[in-house]
Amino acid sequence: MEQLTNATRKLITSLRTASGRRENGLFTVEGHRAISEMIEATECVGLYHTAKWWETAPDEFKSLLYRCNNGRGVVNTPVTAHDMERISSMSTPQGVLAVMKIPSHKLSPTELSKTLSIALDCIQDPGNMGTIIRLCDWFGVKDIVASGDTVDCYNPKVVQSAMGALARVRVHYVDDLAEFVKIMDELTSGNVISTDLHGENIYDFPIPAAGVIVMGNEGRGVSEKVGREISRHVKIPSYPADAAHVESLNVAMATGIVLAEARRPRK
Repeated sequence: MEQLTNATRKLITSLRTASGRRENGLFTVEGHRAISEMIEATECVGLYHTAKWWETAPDEFKSLLYRCNNGRGVVNTPVTAHDMERISSMSTPQGVLAVMKIPSHKLSPTELSKTLSIALDCIQDPGNMGTIIRLCDWFGVKDIVASGDTVDCYNPKVVQSAMGALARVRVHYVDDLAEFVKIMDELTSGNVISTDLHGENIYDFPIPAAGVIVMGNEGRGVSEKVGREISRHVKIPSYPADAAHVESLNVAMATGIVLAEARRPRK
C-alpha cells in the first residue's frame, strides 16, 4: 500500500479552500458516480482509492479510467484508509477521490441571449448552489452566471450536492452582475426576470424560452444594484392565498418551481 507524500497530501487538502483551488486550477470529486460524470468533461490528474474500495469498484468505472483523458488514462494510486480520511472532505469518505482540472468556460452574452440561463446574485449556501446546478441540468439549462460573491461552484460541498451535474452545466463568475444583467436585458429585449413577492403571478406569466432568470441571496433576495436593471418580476403564490404560511421559499426550491414553469408545455 502506497503512502501519500506530504506534498501530495498538502496539495489535495489545499483544494478545500477557494484560494487553493484558484492557485492550482484544480478541484476534488468524491464517489465513483460523480467522478464518472466529471471525468468525461475535464481532465483527471489523479485518482486515489483504498484497496477495499478498489476490490468492489464497478468494472465499467475501471474501464473508464483507462479510456479517459483523450485515451491517456488516469494514474490511480492506492492509499491507506487513514490517508483517505485525511484527504477526504467528507465525514465518512467513500473510498475514492479524484483531483481534476477546473475547466475553462467562455462567456458569450450574445450566445446566452438565444437560450434560457440562470443568474445568481450572492448565493452563499453550498447546498443551495449544488441543488441549483442539479436543477439546471435536469431542466436543460446549460449556463449559470454568478456574482463574484456567490459560493465557488468547485467547493467540495457544492460538487457533492451537484452530483455530477457540473459535467454539463457551465458556471461563469462575473465581477459586476448588474452590468451583465443590463447587457442581457438589452440583448433579450427585456426578457430578464427575477422572483419578487410583489411580482406578477408566475402561473399567469409566460416565462420566455430565451432570457435570464435572476435568483437572489438566501436572506436578502436580489440586491438593489442588480434589481435596478430588471424590469420584470414574478412571484410564486402561496396556497391558499389567505392562509398562514412561511415567510419565503428556499432559493433552490424557488429555482426549481420557476424552471418547471418555464419548461411547462403551453398550448
